[in-house]
Amino acid sequence: MSVVAKKEERMEIRDPEKIKEKIEKSKEIIKEAYQKYGLKDMAVAFTGGKDSTLMLHIIAEACKEMGKDLPQQFCIDEGDVFDEIRDFIKETDTIYGTKTEFLHNSDVSQAAGGKLGAPVKVSDLNERNQKEIARLEYDKDEFPYEPESYVGNHLMKTVSVNMYIDDKKIKAFFEGIRW
Repeated sequence: MSVVAKKEERMEIRDPEKIKEKIEKSKEIIKEAYQKYGLKDMAVAFTGGKDSTLMLHIIAEACKEMGKDLPQQFCIDEGDVFDEIRDFIKETDTIYGTKTEFLHNSDVSQAAGGKLGAPVKVSDLNERNQKEIARLEYDKDEFPYEPESYVGNHLMKTVSVNMYIDDKKIKAFFEGIRW
């Protein structure tokens, strides 16, 4: 892509009309999701970051236009969520009338004694977590309790969300991702 094309692309991003178009398209998609899945079968993945906060606000606008409640919300607690993020999520819950559920794979954190960086013995984990580790083709006896490590990321994020989806019978969820 040429320098001129990149500059034009950046200018388009800043164009208020283009931004409005993107917001309206997002609301259309949200409304389609409500028609397809219904309120009880959807959720919002909310981290308290700027992407998911914007997404939540757009969902709230679409819900207001439809006269619908916001879907249930969840936040992944990998074991290292800052207190400021928790406070912001509580404040956001108050503003939007929601109650964010924190998801945490306590089996893993308990096996690490709640200490980030501590070793976790695979044999100390429950059957589901052991199966997930085997699915990753991880063949060591232990791994560090680090939410950003290969095994830790999968167990603390993916497995936590999958358990939530299974328990709540969620068919769709909204997630704000920057790209």
